Amino acid sequence: MNKYTKWCALAGALLMMSSLAACSSSQAGRTAPEATAAVKSVNGIADAQVEMRNYRSGFTSNWGVTIYFTPDSEFDEIDKKALFERMLRIGWSVNEHKIDTGVSIALEDDDQQINLVQMAEEAGLSDFRRAGNLTSRFTVPTRALQDEFGDWPGRD
Repeated sequence: MNKYTKWCALAGALLMMSSLAACSSSQAGRTAPEATAAVKSVNGIADAQVEMRNYRSGFTSNWGVTIYFTPDSEFDEIDKKALFERMLRIGWSVNEHKIDTGVSIALEDDDQQINLVQMAEEAGLSDFRRAGNLTSRFTVPTRALQDEFGDWPGRD
């Protein structure tokens, strides 16, 4: 084997290794259906749906995750801070599109009988935004998620 052939073989091997590394790094996190299954397995949750949402305004397009859930009979007894942090961590791990706007937690059917905003405040959850007058949902922005859980997509 001459020098040129050896160099080409080495360059080819390095290119293949970098391609494999790129493929494996894109596999970090989970899909929305995988995140849905993960949220459904959390104590205090009867049912859930995780959606990757696209928000468009003019030529701007941003992505966020919304976790819709139905509480179960144990919901009142669950540590809300731990519950919300677990749900946010799962939402932050969704890897279908880069999350720009944050992760929202919302009650299925916008049930106003349960005040999630007040629960988040009482649990000491910091840096969340309300959705207007709705008390059944809130959003934690991307910056706060990155500070809390590290770079996107988050790991579980």
